[in-house]
Amino acid sequence: MKVLVLLVAFCAFATAMVPRDKREASEGEAPKICAPSTPCAWQITNKQTNMVEQIIPNTYCNCAVGFNCELVSEKSFISGFEYRCLESGGS
Repeated sequence: MKVLVLLVAFCAFATAMVPRDKREASEGEAPKICAPSTPCAWQITNKQTNMVEQIIPNTYCNCAVGFNCELVSEKSFISGFEYRCLESGGS
């Protein structure tokens, strides 16, 4: 069952990545800014070894100036972590 859930999660990520060439900002076009609820990246880990297997950046949007893409929560259903744009501290 766990393998099936992981397979579905990876397929969902792969499907989401297919149209990225069409979504990427073309030259001269300003990149889109990630909304507060939009992940800027995902990190997939191996549960047995706790090693990072893959980091998937969001190619549709970037963090705004003054914000960093930082870890916000663990997503156990994908064996990974979600990153979002958080305001830079101390600047």
